[in-house]
Formats: sequence, C-alpha cells, structure tokens
Amino acid sequence: MPDKREQTLTIKLSDFEMLAVRQAADSFDMDVSELVRGCICIGLPVFAHVPFVRRVRLEDNRAMQRVQ
Repeated sequence: MPDKREQTLTIKLSDFEMLAVRQAADSFDMDVSELVRGCICIGLPVFAHVPFVRRVRLEDNRAMQRVQ
C-alpha cells in the first residue's frame, strides 16, 4: 500500500497556466493533483537532459495553444 499523501506543494501559476493545467486534468479525467504527480513521475527523468529547462513555458508547447 502506498504511503499516505500528507505533504502539500504550492506553486504559482499565471491564469493561462492554471487554465491549461485544469483543462488537461479534465481531459484525462483526473484531478489536478493526479495530473501533477503523473507529470512529475514521467517528466523528471527527461528534465535533467534539457539544457534550457529554466526557460521552458507552457505556451511554448503547441498543445497549449488550444487553451481557451
């Protein structure tokens, strides 16, 4: 059985970023916490290999251009 989730993480997002995250979570029938945990799990191994990672923005992703 996985450990009980008792820790929280607070992040600051722009209105655009928050809308994008909520829409993505909805599209996967997940809540925002599930989506973020999944992104961390999948993305963290890739993260170390992106030299410009500090400059990456959600709006750089073509899929995010559909956010209304």
